[in-house]
Amino acid sequence: MGKDASGVKAEDAGELLAAALIDLMRRTNMPNGLHAIGYTADDIPRMVAGAVQQQRLTKLSPRPCNEEDLAGLFAESMRYW
Repeated sequence: MGKDASGVKAEDAGELLAAALIDLMRRTNMPNGLHAIGYTADDIPRMVAGAVQQQRLTKLSPRPCNEEDLAGLFAESMRYW
């Protein structure tokens, strides 16, 4: 991603990557999360219901996830900055 990771602790690597992705999103004028494209917190239950049906995708998750995890993911994805 072009960021200097020297001296970054392993536990801080995720934050460095997130900052790099947000920087890229801003520079390319990507919408700031799901809210920017019209979704609200009221849509989360429907998004979760749709996501749990996509087992071919959810099985690729690096760790098991349940409906509560997905709801949290969508909630945190409403705005990135």
